[in-house]
Amino acid sequence: AYLGVVNYTNRQIEPNTFGQAAWYKTALFKNLAASAQRLIQGVISINAQLHLTEHEKQIIIASFKLIKERKTSLAKRFYECLFEFSPLLKPMFTQPFELQQKHFDKVISDAVNNVNQFDNLLPELQELGDKHRGKGIIDEHFILVKSAFLLALQNILNIQYTEDIGNAWGKYIDQISNVIKQRI
Repeated sequence: AYLGVVNYTNRQIEPNTFGQAAWYKTALFKNLAASAQRLIQGVISINAQLHLTEHEKQIIIASFKLIKERKTSLAKRFYECLFEFSPLLKPMFTQPFELQQKHFDKVISDAVNNVNQFDNLLPELQELGDKHRGKGIIDEHFILVKSAFLLALQNILNIQYTEDIGNAWGKYIDQISNVIKQRI
C-alpha cells in the first residue's frame, strides 16, 4: 500500500507529501468504516478474540523496529492524522504538543516492549484510563484513534506496510483500548 496520489490520466501513483492528498481522507474513512463494521459485529468487545498470536506479536515488534529505523516520529504523524481528520478532537488535548508526543511515544514503546507480557502493561494503561476519565471521551473516539494510528503506520512504512501489519496492530490497539475504556 503506497501513499501517494493516483493520477487517473495514466493510472500511475505519484508520490505526495503527507496531508496534501484527498487519498488520505479516503483511506481514513475506509479504516473507520472497517473499524465500525467490526465494532458492530461485536469483534472488538470479545476479549478472547483480542489476544495476539505469536506471529502477530512478532509482526508488531518487527514493524516497530522498521519505524524506529526511519527516525520518523510515529507520535507526530499520528497526531497529524488524528487532527486532520477530526479537528474537533484537538481541544481535548490540553498539554503542550511536545509533551503529548513524548507520552504517546512512551505508551507505544512500552506496549511493544510488553507485547509478550501484556499483564505488565496493565497498570500503565489503567492509569492512562484514569487520567482520561471525565474528559468527554466516547467509544467513537477510540475508533478514530485506531484509524489515525493505522494510517500513520501506513504512511511511515509506505510500501513495507502490509495487511498483516495493519491487522496485528489493529488487534493490539483494540486490546489496549479495552483496558483504557474500563477505567474511563
